[in-house]
Amino acid sequence: MGGCIPGLKQTYLYDLEGKQLWNARDLLRNAPSFIKSDKECVLATVRKSGDAFQFADVSLKADRKFMLEVTKICGNALQFADSTLKADRDFILAAVDIDNKAFQFADPFLKADREFVLAVVKVHVNALKYAGDQIQADAEVQKAANEMYLRKLEDCNSQGAHVLLADGPDFIKADRDCVLATVSKAGTALQCANVALKGDKEVVLAAVTNYGNALKFADDAIQADEEVQTRAKKAYMQNLKGEDCRGAYKLLKDSPEVIKVDNECVFATLQITGTSMKHAGRRTFR
Repeated sequence: MGGCIPGLKQTYLYDLEGKQLWNARDLLRNAPSFIKSDKECVLATVRKSGDAFQFADVSLKADRKFMLEVTKICGNALQFADSTLKADRDFILAAVDIDNKAFQFADPFLKADREFVLAVVKVHVNALKYAGDQIQADAEVQKAANEMYLRKLEDCNSQGAHVLLADGPDFIKADRDCVLATVSKAGTALQCANVALKGDKEVVLAAVTNYGNALKFADDAIQADEEVQTRAKKAYMQNLKGEDCRGAYKLLKDSPEVIKVDNECVFATLQITGTSMKHAGRRTFR
């Protein structure tokens, strides 16, 4: 049988290529034990379905180095790791450094350990949302998290800034300094902010200055503000520069009504697309 194993392994990998998520999961579940303990086969399967890792051999689930490789592919697969690794401080810190979501699968004792959570926050601030409620509400922990958030934000581009706030804990989304700094880089991130900040004129002005269409995420009363509308229209014209036909079409399609009924914005878009009229407001050419 031993001489047949290499051929069977290649057959497994070949079969895996054509499998979708759930089929890949079932393929590993029904595989012979030597496949379930083969690192190459397991990693290839996890790339198709992170959930499939639950069927890997127990020896792999306790292999520290291998588990970090798995985490690079799918952080959620850490839920199937051996309990000793979930309680290992160094391993959890290394896993969080790869994927902040890994912290949700740490041993509950670690998630309730204030000093350890502070160490986790220094690795990735957004892992804090997986800590115990009491730890998340701790003033010192929140202060440290806010500081780390702003530091991490400095290295983010627009898309990264949006993702950082979207993935952040609720108290970050409600922190004015954090949100103001984020929407200044990524106006679209306004949609992720706490509802109270969507009614904060300074925050909304910062968001629409970066991205005119962010106006649609603001509170209704702020959307009606003349200064905010003027800033949003000006930003829309700037955002339009450099867009190709498809991008300009989408920009107008996704814009708030105040932009769709603005002659200057619509005409500028039509100069690029020639096809966006159906997204213009009814009052545009009256």
